[in-house]
Amino acid sequence: MSGAVSEDKIEREGVVITSEAVQQFKNGRKRRVNRASNPKRSDFFSAKSNCETASSDEEVKRFLKEGEKLLDDGEIVQACEKIYKAAEDAVKLLAEAHVPDISREAKRRGRWTVSLLDKAVRNLEIELGEDVGRGWAEAWILHVEGFHEERLKEEAVKWRLKHVRRLVELVSNLPR
Repeated sequence: MSGAVSEDKIEREGVVITSEAVQQFKNGRKRRVNRASNPKRSDFFSAKSNCETASSDEEVKRFLKEGEKLLDDGEIVQACEKIYKAAEDAVKLLAEAHVPDISREAKRRGRWTVSLLDKAVRNLEIELGEDVGRGWAEAWILHVEGFHEERLKEEAVKWRLKHVRRLVELVSNLPR
């Protein structure tokens, strides 16, 4: 594992960890982000409710394309969340078609929980192959490390993007 260390940050495999984040971790406090004052995050908190899903593969692809454009423009944090949103909605659409009992459970609860998404991914992988699990795992890293923690560099996002693309492509095979 290669990494560069300086006084204010540690970089390892494309993930940057600031000394502030390390200190807060040691102190047992979660890093707080003021979402209201961060313009890169504000539009995500006015999105559809958690239970709603993209209506079609075109909408999922649109999220992915928007994420790719943001990445090209250097908007890494925003790109991570758009790409994650494409993967999340791909999993939800695939679940509706292949594991409807899990989709119904999300509707009954009024939201998709992480555990329901994880359960859907595990079941979908059995039926559709490893691209589901790998795409979801990389999207989750983009969501947590790229969006929430703002620690991913552009090359790390680009590397993960190829796996999310494979997951999103599976939605194209759904009957219309």
